[in-house]
Amino acid sequence: MTNGRGPVANGALTPRGERTRQKLLAATRDVVSDRGYDQMTIDDIVTAAGVAHGTFYLYFRSKEDVFVGIAHDVADEIKQAAEEAPPEPLSRPDRIRYGTANYFRTYMKYRRLTGEFVAQASRIPEINERVMDIRHAFARVVRARLERDMGNPEGFDVDIASYAMTGMVSWFAFDWLFSEAFPFDETKFDEVVETLSRIWYAAEQYGPDADLMHDASREALLAAATPADREGPAG
Repeated sequence: MTNGRGPVANGALTPRGERTRQKLLAATRDVVSDRGYDQMTIDDIVTAAGVAHGTFYLYFRSKEDVFVGIAHDVADEIKQAAEEAPPEPLSRPDRIRYGTANYFRTYMKYRRLTGEFVAQASRIPEINERVMDIRHAFARVVRARLERDMGNPEGFDVDIASYAMTGMVSWFAFDWLFSEAFPFDETKFDEVVETLSRIWYAAEQYGPDADLMHDASREALLAAATPADREGPAG
């Protein structure tokens, strides 16, 4: 398992050593953003950083190792943006807008990098962990917001709701920022934030007390289903 640190960096770094390590990380960000992870070479990194090959291997063991290093840094920044408390006082809808805008703004800042993280997540376990860290951090924020605004009412699972709403935002972010089927258009940022925030607010307003959630409504829905609907198609 990689840890984003080579033989020297596993010990305490001098200020000069930390500057060199950060120079390598910054160079890697630039190269990955420009060429992608698969096309990136260590030659590219050391050339961009202006250091020797031997210096690279003092801090990182491989290109995967340094890639994991930048993933840690970017994931931390996205998580911090998601967890940033909105200024007070803000209305409930504006708190949702603030959090959604922060999340997307940071993702857009690292659009090429996060696209590469997602693309490599199935091949590099630590990259997948960082991608999931971002989702878990956002879900924690959503959970806290739901508990603040709605409490924890009987029959309504805040954990399920928090991950469902996180899924809505994170999968839309993936489709908007990385999918060719839904071309990215930065000019639609405000529209994206407003639309997702309205859906989110509407879901909170729906809550556990809406008519569809009542036992009587569930019974009516079941009664309206045909036996084939309930039992599945005949063999």
